[in-house]
Amino acid sequence: MSDLQETVSLIRSTIENFQIEPDVQTINQINENLSLLSSKRKLKLDHQLDLLSRISKQRDELKEFNKQLLETEDRQQTLKSIEELEHEKFKLAKSITDLEMNMNHLQNSISSLTQNLNELEEQEKAVISNDLQENYDSTVLRLKLFKSMGLMIDTSKDKDQIIIYNKDKGVSDILPVEENYSDFFVSNYVWDNL
Repeated sequence: MSDLQETVSLIRSTIENFQIEPDVQTINQINENLSLLSSKRKLKLDHQLDLLSRISKQRDELKEFNKQLLETEDRQQTLKSIEELEHEKFKLAKSITDLEMNMNHLQNSISSLTQNLNELEEQEKAVISNDLQENYDSTVLRLKLFKSMGLMIDTSKDKDQIIIYNKDKGVSDILPVEENYSDFFVSNYVWDNL
């Protein structure tokens, strides 16, 4: 009997400790989620069916309109309009081709001019270098230093001016040399724009 009592006690203990409440809650939550998904799916399906119905109706209306359009006297006018549009399309394509050719020509010209500029700069460097070797004085040295920094002094006009070229920004700035400008202002202006 003691074995039977132990077995009964063990079964009773197992039943008392066995809790199914969390599993039941999880199953209820899953059922609620399934129900929610099902209703959302039904709403989406109804919306898609409604959209399909409207698109089908529009397609039928367009078919009918197209049929009427082809059957009316305006057909010739429509064909003429299509022909004019084709002609405009051809003219536009020709204009684009011409523009591309002009652009290529301009790019070639720019390349050629850039090459010429580089050659002239090399020649200028050679002239200055030869001049330096022949006339080694402080003025030539200063001019060469200014040139290497991006500064040029232009005395060809009525008034002297300083041309400042900023290599990083790729821009030039011109400062006319006025008597009322102090040396301090001129030097600050030059350094700020280099």
